[in-house]
Amino acid sequence: MPPSSFPWPAGSTSNTSASASPVIFIECAGREDLGHKSKSNKEQADLCHSICKLLRAPPAGSSTETVANGASIAVLTPYSRQSEILQRLLSGIPNIEISSIDGFQGREADIVIFVTVRCNESREIGFLKDLRRMNVALTRAKYGMIVVGNRATLTGGRDEEESTGMWRRLLADLPSVVLDLDAC
Repeated sequence: MPPSSFPWPAGSTSNTSASASPVIFIECAGREDLGHKSKSNKEQADLCHSICKLLRAPPAGSSTETVANGASIAVLTPYSRQSEILQRLLSGIPNIEISSIDGFQGREADIVIFVTVRCNESREIGFLKDLRRMNVALTRAKYGMIVVGNRATLTGGRDEEESTGMWRRLLADLPSVVLDLDAC
């Protein structure tokens, strides 16, 4: 794992095998924007911005040459509107690629941040119930993956039991990280 200021769970920074890549979950309860055809979530975009800044910042006591600037970082999202917001928000951070899930198929990155977008009272998950898309999104990271989302929406859906079950199993196994956003 390339060194950075991001608080990976203990022991995860020594992984060198893709099969042992750490995958973590970061909760974000900010509601999705319901006013457009394509979905977006400003709070998840802001959280992603903070994550990217931490990933590009050197660890305390390190020189800037050791930072993860050489690591490829991809931000994936299922919605074009969220992708547009992320493009604008992350434009000042070097070497971050923002893509739709479909646009990233067949590719990989050292670190992948998956911004799920969906957060609503009716627990509708939209594109996130497509297991083929989720397979693409969740298998693109070489060294580490960060899933940003709302646990209640992802696991409480009534749309399709198979996809809801997948999200329940996935999130039950993932460690959660809480960020000190004042440090970002």
